[in-house]
Amino acid sequence: MDLRRLSYFMAVAELGSFRRAAEQLHIAQSALSRRVQELEQEVGQTLLDRSGTRVRLLPPGEVLLRHARTVFKAVEDANQHLALFREGQVGLLRLGMTALVGQIGFVMAAIREFRQARPDVRLQLQLLEQSTALREGVRTGALDAAIVYGDAEPDAAGVWPLRRYDAHLALPEGHLLAGRTQVSLADLAGQDLISFSRALDPVGYDRQIAGFVHHGITPRVAYELPSEDVRLALVAVGLGISIVSGSVFDRPTRPGVVFRRVHDLDLTRTLSLMCRSGEPDPATAIFADIVTSAAGQNSSV
Repeated sequence: MDLRRLSYFMAVAELGSFRRAAEQLHIAQSALSRRVQELEQEVGQTLLDRSGTRVRLLPPGEVLLRHARTVFKAVEDANQHLALFREGQVGLLRLGMTALVGQIGFVMAAIREFRQARPDVRLQLQLLEQSTALREGVRTGALDAAIVYGDAEPDAAGVWPLRRYDAHLALPEGHLLAGRTQVSLADLAGQDLISFSRALDPVGYDRQIAGFVHHGITPRVAYELPSEDVRLALVAVGLGISIVSGSVFDRPTRPGVVFRRVHDLDLTRTLSLMCRSGEPDPATAIFADIVTSAAGQNSSV
């Protein structure tokens, strides 16, 4: 059913006059009359009684008018909803991250600010164990955005670099190296290393091992664990040392652990917000602005 014809019929029905409806719609009365006749032919029923000085609705016209009002109310609601969507006031943001990233202070601050600024946007947080799974989720469209570690160029499409983190050494309090301001890889010879699992971050793992080997050190890997929280717990009770990201300073600290810079181990990683290729939807773009702003505040790691 043609919506323009339906709108013309509504105007005639509600004003009770072809002349007044034509004036309101800014069209010729003859053209208006033809459009209403075409609508009557389309539905196969006469809708209006034109015999009197005032146009009256016939029973089929009364039925159609009720439905027409519903239709145009739905169209109006849709237009209003689309306008809110364009402004990022409504919609859905599916945001992925690892549990570790979920502990970073500025990330949580950005999520809180986004919820306060856009309370009618549904925010779905999805925690995945590996950055590769997060990237795949963004690529396939299962996620609108994800906060991941990666080394994308600052101007890469769909990527907002947030913070760069250097590697640090986690030591138990009282360790012989804890009194130093920084250490070297040579100082770690013979130490029990509590490492992250290679499956968790193959690139980072290989860079870590290559750094040791480059300095003639064969790391003595005592444990490989996916959870940095558990690794730090083992460090705290003196079961070894661990190489961790500088993001540890943006997260709640663990008692019994001290951190020192390893000056000759280059494991700098970039934490970035990744979005689907193409123009991000308004809600995603707003979150990107909020989280990049939050990342730039007090960033000294």
